Amino acid sequence: PLPPPLPPPLPPPLPPSLPVSLLRPRRLRCAYEASKGPREFMEDFAAVVEWSESAVCGVVADGHGGPDCAEAACAGLPSALGASAVRDDDEALEKVVADFQRSDKSKGGACVAGFVALGDGLLRIFHVGDCRVLLFKDSGDVIDLVTPHTIHNERERLTAQGASIIDGRLDGKVVCARALGWNDISSPRPAGLAAHPDVSTHPLAPDDACLVLGTDGLFDALDTTTRIQKVLSDVTPVPDLVAKALVAKALEQDACTDNVTALILFFD
Repeated sequence: PLPPPLPPPLPPPLPPSLPVSLLRPRRLRCAYEASKGPREFMEDFAAVVEWSESAVCGVVADGHGGPDCAEAACAGLPSALGASAVRDDDEALEKVVADFQRSDKSKGGACVAGFVALGDGLLRIFHVGDCRVLLFKDSGDVIDLVTPHTIHNERERLTAQGASIIDGRLDGKVVCARALGWNDISSPRPAGLAAHPDVSTHPLAPDDACLVLGTDGLFDALDTTTRIQKVLSDVTPVPDLVAKALVAKALEQDACTDNVTALILFFD
């Protein structure tokens, strides 16, 4: 009789450089909350686009000189940026921003924006301005994933480009060193005010718990990560409940003087 057939060969081992987060999809839960706060007008916007249980993108934007640019960024950028972000294509991402700057969508004010896209276990982050992105781990550690484009952080570049910094602001008016839009504002675009984004990639780890993306109104009021961690520990880990609780806590603070927006992304 013929010998029994050999068992099929074992698959080759995974390369050691492959992040553990890629071995299984992470189910994602995302929500946001926004409040006008003590301001007379609302210029913050946010949006979430879910492609599947393990692929999502979200954006927050803070308008300057009116809400139009921020609203347009949240309406148009998630889908346009998302496909490029999950392909890890920096050139395509920058083209999306350049197209936005040339379009009518960039008229009617300016805005700062923070954008995150997650797919295949990779978190891609895009930001222009002073929005912040914090990653909270199961251990309680916190990772600040972006460097805000403040006047202080970009003073060397601004000085080299001939910017006029008066009382810590560009031309005495603009608090950020980078912003989208500013193509249809009565005053000229300040020298040094850039629109190009910083783009980074963060492979998800098994102990990554959640991400908080917010406008400066959130982080100026909740000015320490300890305050945010306290809300995360006190509130049931449901995204919309946590987003509402963070905004409510920010509004309670004397330091709250702005619109407040928080976007929460949980990794299960």
